[in-house]
Amino acid sequence: YERADSGQGQRIDISMLDATVSFLGHQLAEYAATPKNEDAQFGPDFAPNGYFRAADGYLGLLLLPDHWVGFCEAIDRGEWTNEDHPYGTNASRLEHRETLHEDLEAVLNERTAEEWITHFGSYEATIPVADVNDIGELVDHPQVRAQEAVLEREHPGLGEYLTPNVVPKFSRTPGAIEEAPLLGDDTD
Repeated sequence: YERADSGQGQRIDISMLDATVSFLGHQLAEYAATPKNEDAQFGPDFAPNGYFRAADGYLGLLLLPDHWVGFCEAIDRGEWTNEDHPYGTNASRLEHRETLHEDLEAVLNERTAEEWITHFGSYEATIPVADVNDIGELVDHPQVRAQEAVLEREHPGLGEYLTPNVVPKFSRTPGAIEEAPLLGDDTD
């Protein structure tokens, strides 16, 4: 429409990061108002999966049964793959999920998240792992700041809150987040 109105085009900036952050919506506000959920898991059908504490933060692991042997080799726990070990089969890992989680965190706490990701990347076996940013780390991430993906706003009755910025960003006709009227502001 801008080209038809002004005869000029414009640059459209739509990053995957901005789009992802925009899906947080109300979670940004909830993040500021409630404690984090550190018990989240990725599903009940296989173990281990979920968030695990490393020396400096968290790792997200999603290990299907086919990943188990390579993962155990990478963390130097080959004995965990023996069928008679409590972690030897997926069924037994599910049965001992809490103990497995504790034992894995003891191992993973030996290195930083970044060191583990680099270490796992050096193995031929696929080890699905990623570092985990909580919403606070996401909000403070340099790329999120540079993209202005999150806005800090002030509500007259509730105080400061966070909201995703407009996606996409247009160079000549940028969108804007406007405050909704307070209850009764528009009544006669």
